[in-house]
Amino acid sequence: MAQLNLYVPDEVIERLRSGAKREGKSLSSFVGGILDEKTKTAEVDWDSLYARLDSHGPVLIELTEEERNFGGLREIDLD
Repeated sequence: MAQLNLYVPDEVIERLRSGAKREGKSLSSFVGGILDEKTKTAEVDWDSLYARLDSHGPVLIELTEEERNFGGLREIDLD
């Protein structure tokens, strides 16, 4: 198991200590649980995201000829 050292304001550590005591956990276990939950919900559900985007229908994007040619990159002579 890895160890993580943090600097937190006094008021934050007091809230964390109170929460750990209230739940009958060690401070380390309490904070570890918070981090575990936060990192689980931080993952992107791509299927759900794409479904939401698809539900709005097609999007019309108009490009200039230059944009179609990658901003003129095809015209650059690299020799």
